[in-house]
This record gives sequence, structure tokens and C-alpha cells, in this order.
Amino acid sequence: MLTLNHDKTFGDTTGDTYLNGTWEMIDGNNYTLTYTDGSTAQLAISEDKRSSTLTPADGTALELAASLDSGEEAQTVLSLEAKE
Repeated sequence: MLTLNHDKTFGDTTGDTYLNGTWEMIDGNNYTLTYTDGSTAQLAISEDKRSSTLTPADGTALELAASLDSGEEAQTVLSLEAKE
């Protein structure tokens, strides 16, 4: 799962370990993620906001499907889970 938070931080559990860092919006559907180790990834969200592609610096793309969190206060911009 990849979670983008309102405070421009993120949590990434798409791999074997929990990773985190900060994100920056490039435009409405494209983001640059900067991990705490200094590595970067690109996140491209589809126009319908239901899928996305996470591409780390090594170029290996991971397709993700979206699920929006709900609640009294929005704490999460978007949560994405790996398709199986």
C-alpha cells in the first residue's frame, strides 16, 4: 500500500519493508516521491483516479489500484494497493 498524507509525507509498503519520505505534486496526476534514503520514485495517477503506476529510480514500474479512505476528517489523500 502507498499512502500520501496531507502533510506531504508518505508511507510505502508495496515491497517487503515499510518505507517513508516526502512527496511533491508535479501536476494534478503526477508526483515525485523522495524516500528518507534520498532515492526517488515517480507516481502517475490515472485520469479516473482508480489506478496508478509507481516507478522507482531503477525503472521497474509497479501497477497500483486505488481505494479512498473515508471518515470524519480526511487524513489521507490517496491509498494505493498493488494489483495481484
